[in-house]
Amino acid sequence: MEWLAIGGFIIALLGLCGGLFKVAIIDPLRKSIQDLHDLIVATRDYVDKTEEKRQSMATKLASVESSVKSAHHRLDELVQEIH
Repeated sequence: MEWLAIGGFIIALLGLCGGLFKVAIIDPLRKSIQDLHDLIVATRDYVDKTEEKRQSMATKLASVESSVKSAHHRLDELVQEIH
């Protein structure tokens, strides 16, 4: 009977240590991991939006370059007519 009481005490002590370990170490780590996950998702969204803006600006820049080239060509023609 004495061994059974000692075994029960040891099991209870190990359970208490396990619970303390979970509260003191596992739960803060789980929260930190979740925070990192949320940060990664937010960063990914930011990068995706930035890439969309960059592509939009590249398209607009190509259009502006084409317009400038056309305007420059018309100016060259006007200069030739004047001379």
